[in-house]
Amino acid sequence: MCNSVVRGKDYTEDFYRDKINEINSVFDIGCGRGIWAGCLKSIKPEVEWYGIEIWKPYVDKYKSNLNRLYNDIYIEDIIEFKYKRNYDFIIMGDVLEHIEYNNSIKVLKEAINNSRYFVVSLPLGEAVHPPEHGNKYQEHINIGWTLKKLERSVLSCGGNIIKSREFDCAWLNDPIKLGVIIGYGKNNLVCG
Repeated sequence: MCNSVVRGKDYTEDFYRDKINEINSVFDIGCGRGIWAGCLKSIKPEVEWYGIEIWKPYVDKYKSNLNRLYNDIYIEDIIEFKYKRNYDFIIMGDVLEHIEYNNSIKVLKEAINNSRYFVVSLPLGEAVHPPEHGNKYQEHINIGWTLKKLERSVLSCGGNIIKSREFDCAWLNDPIKLGVIIGYGKNNLVCG
């Protein structure tokens, strides 16, 4: 979505740098204002970045920044999204907690099926967040995650975990834990 916890991004950035020669395309789910692309794009500017965002007002508000960072942005619901290609790296940063559990597993599985590598990060525990600025999609409706539950979900969707970690951080001035998993998707050998 629009805002994102800073913790855990350096963990992902280290992995991204390590695999940069294998990464030519990135798909950022819930790209919001482009925080992930802003963190990673300069590492290898020629990588093609694609984003998907359900809340059109974010895309309208941050249009100049998003146009600078992304090759294309889809304004649609990731639950209904039909992948037209595979990506070398798919980012699900602060997304699954906004989606009902069964649909979040569907989103996770589709991302794993269409990626060489992926990262998923989300707040653990009871990280409640209400809708804001008229955006009902900002609400956390899928809470109560633990790192173990997230790991089991990744494995049950066919993903392979390279590394996972829990971080202490703050969200809206409240201490929370953030879970981050980086893994291999099902298209680890052929992407484009």
